[in-house]
Amino acid sequence: MIFGFRFTSLYAAVDRLQAGPFFGDRRGSETGDFIFFGSTTLTTIGYGNLVPSGQPGKMFAGLEMLLGQIFLVTLIARLVSLWRPQRRLAGRGPDRST
Repeated sequence: MIFGFRFTSLYAAVDRLQAGPFFGDRRGSETGDFIFFGSTTLTTIGYGNLVPSGQPGKMFAGLEMLLGQIFLVTLIARLVSLWRPQRRLAGRGPDRST
């Protein structure tokens, strides 16, 4: 969540600093648009309805996508490492009847 909010702030700052609008085909952007874009980019869903129009926005969105992938892989690896199959019968090894 912290990464998402930081990127949301970064996108809002880029919107105010660059000459044109942050999102293509839009005149003005609201805070909710930046939150939505940051969330869908970080989770790598990417609906495609909001697309950065300038180079700084595209670059930061790419960085956020990479961080989202690293987060997802780390989360899945952690969940898999926590999962341990139970032995079929206590005190005996795995069932080898097949």
